[in-house]
Amino acid sequence: MAQCDLDAERVGNSLRIDPLSLARLQTSSRSASRSLSPRMCWAALLTKFGTVNVAYIGDAFALSASERGRLVALAHRHSHELPHLVKRRAKTTRWSVRTNYLASLLALPNSWTSGESAIERHNVNLTVRPDRGELYVFSGHLDDITKSFSLRKDDTPNLVIHELPDFLTLKNYLATIDSLPAVVTAFDLIDSGEPRTRTAGIELLNRQVGFTR
Repeated sequence: MAQCDLDAERVGNSLRIDPLSLARLQTSSRSASRSLSPRMCWAALLTKFGTVNVAYIGDAFALSASERGRLVALAHRHSHELPHLVKRRAKTTRWSVRTNYLASLLALPNSWTSGESAIERHNVNLTVRPDRGELYVFSGHLDDITKSFSLRKDDTPNLVIHELPDFLTLKNYLATIDSLPAVVTAFDLIDSGEPRTRTAGIELLNRQVGFTR
């Protein structure tokens, strides 16, 4: 859990482990090695695993020569290894919110939609469900969002919030873009736990990184 390979929430003096994350960890290829650090996760995502814009992202993230070498080496990983590698891209929590709040919530400044809230943008073969939402925000903003939109936790969550790691180079980069790359949406769909949504995420990932990997 220290590496964010498992999703867990503290309840009193115990930890409640997300069974979906446990299943993913048990079935993931251990040859994929440990998941990447949050900083390297985003370097990998923004370069499609070392295949595009490596020099630009390397400079933006102030990557060392050895880090750039490891980034380029990711291009040789098989696609089934990639979800495990980028597990630490964000801290994920699930909430319930009134449906009529969703549109405003998903349009918040300094936030980026993903997963099911980005399927139209990336031509994913799923039906849009207006009663569900998914977005990324920077760490530290969640408390304000929780209070402003009366978020709550129950057995039927309809909102997924990913808290981004709080480092300046990522903040500076995301301030220049309106939407996250399709590979991010792909991994969020894969992590959904729903078979049809997961399949759509795998198809989107394969479109992005290629079937031959």
